[in-house]
Amino acid sequence: KIAVAGVTAIGAGAAATGKAVLSMAQDVADAGGDIDDAAKKVGTSAEEYQKWAYAAKLGGMETAKLEALMVKQQKAFSDAQEGSKTTAEAYKRLGVDIASIGNSGDAFNVVIAKLADMEDETTRNALANDIFGKSYADLAPLLAEGSKGIEEWKQECEDLGGVMSGTAVEAGAEFGDSLDRLKTAFSGVKNSIMANMLPGLTQLTSGFTDLIAGQEGAGESIKAGVDMMLQSFQEAVPQLVTVLQTIIETIIGIAPEIITTLVTVLL
Repeated sequence: KIAVAGVTAIGAGAAATGKAVLSMAQDVADAGGDIDDAAKKVGTSAEEYQKWAYAAKLGGMETAKLEALMVKQQKAFSDAQEGSKTTAEAYKRLGVDIASIGNSGDAFNVVIAKLADMEDETTRNALANDIFGKSYADLAPLLAEGSKGIEEWKQECEDLGGVMSGTAVEAGAEFGDSLDRLKTAFSGVKNSIMANMLPGLTQLTSGFTDLIAGQEGAGESIKAGVDMMLQSFQEAVPQLVTVLQTIIETIIGIAPEIITTLVTVLL
C-alpha cells in the first residue's frame, strides 16, 4: 500500500509538473507568436518591437496605436523611396537621409529621435503629420520625453529582461504553430472516427425508439446498431494506434531534454 501510494503521488506530481510546463510553454508560445506577427507587420525586428512597446506603454500610448503609427511610417518611408515629394521632403527637413537607411524599422527609430528633440513644436507637428498622418498627435506623450528619455526606457526594458531574443520569439511562434497542427490532427481523427460511427448510432437510437414504442424488431435494430458501431471502431483502431504510437515516441524522445532543462533551471 505504501509503495502504491508513493507511485501514485509521484505520478500525480509528474502530471502536475507536466501540465505546468505545458501551460508555461503555451504562454511563451502565445507571446512569441504575437511579437513575431506584430514585428513583421510593422517592419522591425522582434527585439526592437518589444523595446518600443515598453517605451510606448510608459509613455501612456496603447500598443495598438504604436503599431498603427509604425505601419504609417513604413508606408511613408516606402513612398519617399519611390519618389513621393511630400514625404521625401519631410524626411529631408528632419535631417533623415532615406538613402542611407536600410529598412523602415531603422527609419522609425531615427524619425522619432529627430522629432523628440525638435524645439519648434509647429514645425515638428507639420513634419509628423506628413509622415504619420493626422494620428501623429498620439506620439505627443512619447516625444515629450526626448530622444534620450525614450532610449533610456528602451534600455530599461532590456535590462529588466523584458526582451525575448529573436530566436526565442521564432521558437515560440513555431511551437504555437505545432500545437495548432496537433489540435487539427486530433480533430481530424475524432471527426473521422465519429463520422464512421454515426450510422451505427443512428441505427441504435432508432432501435431504442422502436423498443420504447413497442414496435416489433426493435431488438434486431439495436443489435444491428451495436454491430455497426463495433465494426466502425475496429476499423478505426489502427489509426488510433498509429497516432498514440507517434505521440509516445515523441514524448520518449524529448523527455530527456525536458528533464535536463528542468534540472538546469532548478539548480
